[in-house]
Amino acid sequence: MRMKIKYSELIGTLVILFALIGNQSTRLFGISYGFLFKILYFSKYILCFLFIAYYLTHRRSFAVTKNVSNRFLKLSIPLFALMILTECLALGFSEVPQIYGVHYWSRSLFVFIDRFCIWTTCFLMWKYIGKKSLDCITRAVVADAIIILVCALIRVGISGIANSFLSILADTQENFFEVHELTFAIGMLIIYYLFFDAERRSNKKLLVFFLTISFLLGDKRIGIFAIVVAGIFALFVRKRGLSKKSLATLGSCGILICMLYIALIYNSVFFAMLLKYNISSSGRDIIFGYFTRRTTFGISHMGWGIAGISKVIENWDASEVMYMQSISGLHNDILATYISYGIIGSILWFAYYLLYLPNRFFSKFSKRTATIYMAMVLYLFVTYLTDNTADYFVCQVLLLLIPLSQLRNS
Repeated sequence: MRMKIKYSELIGTLVILFALIGNQSTRLFGISYGFLFKILYFSKYILCFLFIAYYLTHRRSFAVTKNVSNRFLKLSIPLFALMILTECLALGFSEVPQIYGVHYWSRSLFVFIDRFCIWTTCFLMWKYIGKKSLDCITRAVVADAIIILVCALIRVGISGIANSFLSILADTQENFFEVHELTFAIGMLIIYYLFFDAERRSNKKLLVFFLTISFLLGDKRIGIFAIVVAGIFALFVRKRGLSKKSLATLGSCGILICMLYIALIYNSVFFAMLLKYNISSSGRDIIFGYFTRRTTFGISHMGWGIAGISKVIENWDASEVMYMQSISGLHNDILATYISYGIIGSILWFAYYLLYLPNRFFSKFSKRTATIYMAMVLYLFVTYLTDNTADYFVCQVLLLLIPLSQLRNS
């Protein structure tokens, strides 16, 4: 009997798999530039547009009705409106677009395309595959973790893998398994399968065990802390769920905490606290200081624009950051949002994720959907404190699709 291939599932799984592999080409294949490096990096976008082409030519066999899927797609409108408004303000108030000109705007367009592909991947996977979308993502994540293990055996051998295990305990830089996006994505899956997955799966314990080992090998301290925080939260809310009032209260508190955190960074209190308790910032104080010296905390800061930070990092004087190598971002999405969107825009950005989306998930889908979303967004916002997770393709896809996995196909 021939096995029938469901192309929508195949394409969706490949988008996620190559989104992960595309950021691991140096670790997996030892390449950091050239044609193959670019192909791997852009493969998720190529596959996403292939998914769109498939949708345009195969508008049938949907798992979710047009009305329900469109309800989800409309959730993206405020975010894209905010991004457009931010660019308009940056054009008038920020020096960054003026300094870099067309190079800034090409990067800005890329940011829009990236966010468009994230939402499109979610929309198409859910429309064609429905609640099985999460199974496809899980398969892609597990496949990537296995690929890393195989490459580790080939490139560093048993001794190298042993050193990776020891590096977790010794806090060294020799861990072959430290792949950021995969590790943070696994953290989200662990929270879901431990606290919210109601289906009886024969391999669930084995899956959670494998994901946990892979997560620990990733050696992300902020990820472990985020799982603890989100896990405790999920433990208390998973049965009864959250009311609209509770969602609004939690979201409002989250916005206040984000703004207070930014204020502490600008006032140098945050790093003084780390120094007092002998906690290593891994050079983040140097990176943050570079940007806080060039911006202010207050109503006058209107934002650099959504591509401002990346263009500045590409062109900064390395001597001002102690010649630190391989810096791909600010490593603080809370601070990065403030610098990019400005004080008003950042509050709106925080409100979008912490107030608007939970409320819409509750109103348009279900109470349980909104509750799961809050657990996932809490996990991500904790990682935002010291990492670039807001730009991780798979993490953002999971943020939207994990809550929807609870809904029945309709």
